[in-house]
Amino acid sequence: MANSIHHEKKSLLAAGMNLKWLNNQRACIILSLVCLLCYGNTIRNDYSFDDNIAVTGNPYIPNGFKGIPDLLTNPYRSIGALNMDYRPIAGITFAIEHQFFGGNPHISHLVNVLLFVVLALIIYRVLGEVFQLGKLNSALPLIITLFYVVHPANTETVASIKNREQILSMIFALAALAYSYKYFFSSGKRLLFALAAIFFISLSFMSKMVLSIPIAGVILLVLTFNGIPKKQKSIFIFIALIIMLSAVSLSVNIWLSDRKPVFIENPLAENENLFLAIGFIFKTLLFYLKFIFFPYPFRFYYGYDMVPLVPIHLPLVLFSAALHVSMFIGGIFLFYRKHLLGLFLLTYLFNISFYSNIFPIPGIVAERSLFIAQLWLIAAVFILIHQLILLLEDSVYKVGFCKLALLAGIIVFSASVALTIHRNFQWKNIETLMISDMPHLKKSALANYLYAKLRYLDYGKSLKQSNKWVLSESKNHFKQVTQILPSYDDPYFRLGMIYEYDNQNRDSAFYYFKMAHEKNSASNTTRFQLAKQYFLKGNLEEAATLFELVYRELPQDTMTLFFYAQVMFNAQDKEAALKINSELMKLSPQAYYPYYNFGMIYYFSGQQERAVWYFEKTMEMGYSDNQIKNILLNYYLANNFQEKAEQLSFR
Repeated sequence: MANSIHHEKKSLLAAGMNLKWLNNQRACIILSLVCLLCYGNTIRNDYSFDDNIAVTGNPYIPNGFKGIPDLLTNPYRSIGALNMDYRPIAGITFAIEHQFFGGNPHISHLVNVLLFVVLALIIYRVLGEVFQLGKLNSALPLIITLFYVVHPANTETVASIKNREQILSMIFALAALAYSYKYFFSSGKRLLFALAAIFFISLSFMSKMVLSIPIAGVILLVLTFNGIPKKQKSIFIFIALIIMLSAVSLSVNIWLSDRKPVFIENPLAENENLFLAIGFIFKTLLFYLKFIFFPYPFRFYYGYDMVPLVPIHLPLVLFSAALHVSMFIGGIFLFYRKHLLGLFLLTYLFNISFYSNIFPIPGIVAERSLFIAQLWLIAAVFILIHQLILLLEDSVYKVGFCKLALLAGIIVFSASVALTIHRNFQWKNIETLMISDMPHLKKSALANYLYAKLRYLDYGKSLKQSNKWVLSESKNHFKQVTQILPSYDDPYFRLGMIYEYDNQNRDSAFYYFKMAHEKNSASNTTRFQLAKQYFLKGNLEEAATLFELVYRELPQDTMTLFFYAQVMFNAQDKEAALKINSELMKLSPQAYYPYYNFGMIYYFSGQQERAVWYFEKTMEMGYSDNQIKNILLNYYLANNFQEKAEQLSFR
């Protein structure tokens, strides 16, 4: 590849690093061993965060081979009316695994690790053959790939079964880049190379579009950097086809998916202030830059309010803007001068822009968003170091700088390996992941909400009396959500349910249901629970109003009718109570509660015989309480039904 670096100067190899032993075979062995060292411990992990979205909760995967047609014709996940985008390739691999091994997370983790090994080998070849870094120094492709492989940001992709889509998308995208380069600059088999490039870029689009479109841009950058070969006008047809495939992929995903970020995931979802949006974008870009060079702390999710909206004039935002604009201008200048550093800088900026919140993304930022972008910046850093070594003319300074760079590299590499291995253990399952990350997620509304739900589920699965601390954890994190995002109604509702059904604290339950209703007065589940609280407190007017609202929207909800009938009877509207309960009887003739209501209505109306018939039916259906028993017992004794009274006494 053409560039402006002076090859006649002493290279890193000439400065003292003897790499004559290095060849492609040995480099591939080293890369494979390092991948296995860093990620082999994930094989013992279970399913973890988000695996339910694409793996365990996907209805097509348990069908094995028979589920593949459905995977090819549907979004990768639908939740109610919400459709995700089109990513069938990873799902197909999960279906194949299920066909042979069932739902086995360890097999899935093994496949992820092996695919990552394949990816590492492809990166090494692409850096050497497409970007021709081996011409600068034979060690550069291996060094860059090694530092990419061990970077802890990759753990979120490799250790998460669901994120296999990212590994596959990058494998296919880089393969498309390699074959595109061969098509551009080789003399033979050009049609075959073009077809292979189109095939692999299509697979990449079908794996995960947001990773593959940046590679389409990289292909154009590489072509522009090298110059379009003369007398090859068919290349323009090839470029047009790549652009068309990108447009088709984008259109399909827009057509299938209606997934849009909401405020709790990203504050830009409801922001209309351009200056706040620009400030937010540059703060996002600074986060990614920081995480590449200092990957800590780890967080399984970010969301509101981990990266708050900030005005553009804040010093940190201005610093990020100046830094990234300088990288862009410098990249253009060096790119124009045919310097590889410029190509890699522009490639990084182009790739990371897709995750910069120019278009709001769920979660604001994510470690997995760096999966492809960081490769180009790592390459730029090592090219810059190599260039600095070449610029040092004094041999003493050159050797000293090389030793310093080598020592720093060993420290960074070793620390990265240790962090990566440790992080993989934290991805053991969803509980270990959340427990390890929650201390760093005190400002994340959705992370606290998810952890609170997890803890409540744990409490429900356990012996409740012996696991009260889990319930306390759940309450504390729901309360944390109300502090971070006071306008979000669901944590108030959840707290109301905990206090009502687990703590039997109706005063607190009433408070939280009332708060939830104030935040979202359109929620029927909240209306129902608050109406019950008003009923129990004797506030029949408020209870009737809320039950009426629920009844209008959910006329066939049996529990609403059950309580609504009781409220109306207690409000001295017997006719309305009987009418509502008659509707309940039509909907649930095999359930006890319409009979119970009729019994109570007739009993307190003085119609004992009718009441007794309904109470007896209630008990036949398996429900009884002391009030019903006492009513029946008194009736039997008063009317000399001695046998029935004795039978009832033994029940």
